[in-house]
Amino acid sequence: MAASFGRRGGFSLVDALVTLVVIGLVALSALSALGAGLDGAHRAGWKEQATALAERRLVDLELLSRAELAAASGHVEVGRFPEPYGAYTWSVAVQAVPDEMDLWEATVTVERGRTAVTLRTRLYRPPLEVSS
Repeated sequence: MAASFGRRGGFSLVDALVTLVVIGLVALSALSALGAGLDGAHRAGWKEQATALAERRLVDLELLSRAELAAASGHVEVGRFPEPYGAYTWSVAVQAVPDEMDLWEATVTVERGRTAVTLRTRLYRPPLEVSS
C-alpha cells in the first residue's frame, strides 16, 4: 500500500500569522479610537473650565462703574489665572458702542493651548442722577 500524504485538518503557520495580523490591526484601531476619545474628553473638560473662567471675568466687568468702563475703553488687558488655573490665559477688551451713549461692549477670551473660549456682553451704565 502506498502511503498518501494529504493535507490533515488544522491550521497552517500562514493561517495563524494572518489571524495574528488581523487581530493586531483590530486592536490598533480600537486603541486609536480610545485615545481619540480620551483626548476629546480632555479638550471638552478644558473648554468647560475655560468657559467658567470667562464667565467669572465677565462678572468682574459687570461690577465696574461707568467711570471705570470709560477709562478701560479702547484698551486690551491680558493676564494669566492664578493656580490651579495657571495653564489658562485671558484677555479683556472693552469698547464703547458707536452711536450709543453709555453702552460698552466687553469681550473676554480665555485660552489653554489650542482651546479658546470667547464671550461677549454689553454693559449699560447711565449717568447717575443726583436728586436734591
